Amino acid sequence: MIRREVKIAITVLSALIILIWGIHFLSATSIFDRDSVFVSVYPRVDGLKVSSSVSYRGYKVGQVTKIEFIGETFDKVAVSYNVKGDLLLPTNTIAKIASADIMGTKEIQLIPGDAYFYAESGDTLQSDQEESLLMQLNEQIAPIKNRAEGLMSSLDSVLIIMQGILSGDEEANLKTSLASISRTIANLESVTGTLDTVLTTNAPRLTNIVTNLDSITGVLYAGKDDIGRGIGNIAKMTDTLEQLNLIGNANALVLTVDSITGKINRGEGSLGMLLNNDDLYFNLNTILTGFQNNPKRYVNVSVFGGNSDKENVLYGVAVHKSKEPLFLGDMLYAQFPDLKEIHKHGMFYYVTSYSKKQGQVERALEKLKSEFPEAFMVKF
Repeated sequence: MIRREVKIAITVLSALIILIWGIHFLSATSIFDRDSVFVSVYPRVDGLKVSSSVSYRGYKVGQVTKIEFIGETFDKVAVSYNVKGDLLLPTNTIAKIASADIMGTKEIQLIPGDAYFYAESGDTLQSDQEESLLMQLNEQIAPIKNRAEGLMSSLDSVLIIMQGILSGDEEANLKTSLASISRTIANLESVTGTLDTVLTTNAPRLTNIVTNLDSITGVLYAGKDDIGRGIGNIAKMTDTLEQLNLIGNANALVLTVDSITGKINRGEGSLGMLLNNDDLYFNLNTILTGFQNNPKRYVNVSVFGGNSDKENVLYGVAVHKSKEPLFLGDMLYAQFPDLKEIHKHGMFYYVTSYSKKQGQVERALEKLKSEFPEAFMVKF
């Protein structure tokens, strides 16, 4: 049998092993794993303590094992902490003291660097420190505090000014002004009431007006293309009239007519002689009477190739044809001063660029084809 002393020794040893294992389990360290130990130096630790966590990318990989003062005046704090042995840290890794939760619990956060070499156990890593919640709060509150102080100063100035205004005659003036404002507001209320009554009474008429306006705008919108073309045509006509210099031409025409009438009155020229010479009038009247009774005796005219006398044949370019004659103010007359109207076979032909030379007219036709695709050459 096992002696009693051996049983007690085995029990005590088992309890000691369980205790050591429990302590390591609660501290998240392994008895059998070999951890790496690193050191970082800080000016202050702000709540960091032994057993505080060491995290890497948000995952706990170790804990703080020792905190001690160093330096001749103890102005720095050296923090030792262990890290899992299988975690490789670049030599420029930063050990930053930061808040682990909203309650301000501190931990060391390992921020990996980009060095090609890895730190070894016992090395000193670079340190950094996050501002404490109190310092962050002070930084946020400081501007608000300054603005509040400025606001209090402004309010104090306003109160002093109001005190001056409400003293003596200024108080009476202020009351008078307030009374005027009240009367103005009352008048505005009366006006708005009257306006509301007018609008209510004439609501049907206003509805009809709005409906009519909507109809008119609808019609205008439907005919916007026609209106646009009309405005474009008016613009083209004004440009053409401007190019033709009608005002200058009209002045010249008035002067010419005045000169002609003066000559006629003086009996100069054929028309003057006709009006002032009775014999010439009677002879011309006799010829016109004979022409009216027997026109073939005086003139033999053939249109569109009916004349066999080649010396009297004219060629021209017909730029337009229609069943109805054009009015004299048509743009074609303004564009072609030599435009001639020929009525044949129930159609009206408008001919320009006429000449006895067929080749010359053919060249004119080629130029006009771009603007008048349906133009053609005629002879008369």
